[in-house]
Amino acid sequence: MIMSTKLRKDAHFIIEETLKEINPHKAVGDALKGFSKSAYIFAIGKASWTMANAAYEALGARALGGVVITKYDHSLGAIGDLRIFEAGHPLLDENGVAASEYAIDYFGALSESDNIIFLISGGGRDNLQKIVRAWLPDTSKIPSNIKIKIDVNPQNFM
Repeated sequence: MIMSTKLRKDAHFIIEETLKEINPHKAVGDALKGFSKSAYIFAIGKASWTMANAAYEALGARALGGVVITKYDHSLGAIGDLRIFEAGHPLLDENGVAASEYAIDYFGALSESDNIIFLISGGGRDNLQKIVRAWLPDTSKIPSNIKIKIDVNPQNFM
């Protein structure tokens, strides 16, 4: 009985600590420590509201605006002046198309010197096709100072 209680206690501790470490708010906040530039925020996916909120908090007055596209009922309210959209998941719906078009226009109006913090969670990468096709139809046209890395392994963001 004593061993069983200790094992349960240890398992509970491991689960709690793991959940703390994989929390999207914490992960984004930790990733932006030391980031001192002003930036726009673009977040997509089920955890996008939480990640955008963390980025907004980390940037403070350096947050210049942005767009959040999340699953229905996953927005927890306004985040400064970020434009928040709720859309279908896992299938793209009319709201997702409208949100993607808004994001393309919004971020397409920025200059090459503007910084964008691009946060993707879960199924958000599934809704990227329209955006990627619009922004990157010919990768030879991407300015040499823009570095693109697509990494879907969440462990690489911890």
